[in-house]
Amino acid sequence: MSPTKSVRLDVRFGSEHEPWEFITPCQCEVQKVLSLLPQGSEWAKVHWCWDWVCRNVQYPLDARGNPTDRHVLQAFVVVEPIFLGTHYRLRRVTEEFWQYPPETLAWGYGDCEDTSILLCSLLRNFVSHDRVRVAVGNAGFWDHAWVELDSYILETSLTAAPDQPDHYPSKGYRPLGWFNDKMVSGDFSMLRGRNERAKLKWLGTYWSRPTKL
Repeated sequence: MSPTKSVRLDVRFGSEHEPWEFITPCQCEVQKVLSLLPQGSEWAKVHWCWDWVCRNVQYPLDARGNPTDRHVLQAFVVVEPIFLGTHYRLRRVTEEFWQYPPETLAWGYGDCEDTSILLCSLLRNFVSHDRVRVAVGNAGFWDHAWVELDSYILETSLTAAPDQPDHYPSKGYRPLGWFNDKMVSGDFSMLRGRNERAKLKWLGTYWSRPTKL
């Protein structure tokens, strides 16, 4: 059953989607990762999933090695000016493209919302929907996404999960919207282009741990 709140987001080249659609706990590729989950306490399982996402999904980089969420779509369209009857290759570019967990796992890369969506999908297999969610908002001065578990922050832009998560209230994280596969709330209107390198450098300073630069 889908959440009652409707928030349509243009996050896949004009194809609008509800945020909750991206959280897919039962998807087969998510289950393959979960099959590696060792036995232990709930926190041990949470930490394993958090650390696995941090270590195994790289941040997307451009040709110069700068972090980016830049996605390019190419297609042929027919353009027929008066004197030129020819085909032109048009390129569409977006700075905001949400990946489904199977895409993130298949490609091996994803930015903050992609890795947060993947982590939330993993955790929803053994953590109830009222305790874990993807948060979108601000980290420092930049737009960002992360996972909230109860009142804790699970930051997926790091190269490895710390031994302990940060706890709200946090001076750097200001959530404005939340979602999982059962709920959607808050404001998603801030989702636009971001300075990814500056954000990742700030996160590395805040957590005293390397980020995926």
